[in-house]
Amino acid sequence: SARGLGQAALSETQRTALARQVARAGPLEMPHLLRAFEKCGSPPVGQALLAALEKNKRLAALTPDQVARTFASFPDDLRRQADKLSARLAVGAVKQKQRLDEMMPLTVGGQVERGRDVFFGNKASCSACHAVNNRGGGVGPDLGKISLVRSGRDLLEAILFPSTSFARGFEPYVVETKKGRTFTGILARETREAVYLLTAERVEVPIARDEVESFLPSPVSIMPQGLDTQLTPQELRDLLAYLQSLR
Repeated sequence: SARGLGQAALSETQRTALARQVARAGPLEMPHLLRAFEKCGSPPVGQALLAALEKNKRLAALTPDQVARTFASFPDDLRRQADKLSARLAVGAVKQKQRLDEMMPLTVGGQVERGRDVFFGNKASCSACHAVNNRGGGVGPDLGKISLVRSGRDLLEAILFPSTSFARGFEPYVVETKKGRTFTGILARETREAVYLLTAERVEVPIARDEVESFLPSPVSIMPQGLDTQLTPQELRDLLAYLQSLR
């Protein structure tokens, strides 16, 4: 639903109503919903969206780049307010380490069976993109032996800050077309005529090479940030226990 709304041709009244709903959106929905406001430019809509984002307790699901792109077409005063919001989202290396240190106790004491339910459940939706021994999605790497190559801290960091590092072969790209459309995903395959991006929604998007304006690596993972705000501490502890059991 969020993806559909983000791509729909909405009126100013509809965008204003949607902006209010952003205040309650979760980390999986927010990036999709924000696409509805790109190239909008209406001051009342922009004010409503800023107010909603300020109220959202899962704001960490967004990156500064996503906020900047959303408000790029709004008036200067709204862009300046959005810049202040972006500054709060810019987590430096020191703050990131502090956050990891604070959350490290969650890497021990979890229940593997409950963690399996979290992984394959709808709340976290991990299995929509990741598989465990071929069960699940194929957007991200198969995690069937993840504990052999990643420590508990590594796994925690991947959940909290998914853009810190990318598995080889699963690097994200941003493709902008000559018609101004933007697509983000991993490079699934390519031919002489087209490139094919696999998006976070598990949709393979073909883009004709002669329509490509730019094709650049993305510093932002297609895995949503802020999953830790979607789960309770116990659910996150159990999820980490499950991931550390995979070998």
